[in-house]
Amino acid sequence: MKNKSVNELNSLKKLTCAELLNLAKNAKTEEEISFYINLFNENLAKKARKVIDDNM
Repeated sequence: MKNKSVNELNSLKKLTCAELLNLAKNAKTEEEISFYINLFNENLAKKARKVIDDNM
């Protein structure tokens, strides 16, 4: 069970920012919305870090 949850989370982390925002838009609860927005923020931070590192 735990392994399945880890795999699902890893799959969600691979989604694009637009896909995560769409999931948040269609979420039913505040908890789901927060979850997807947090993943969106992590995704965006990784992209920003990559841009910063590539420019140095």
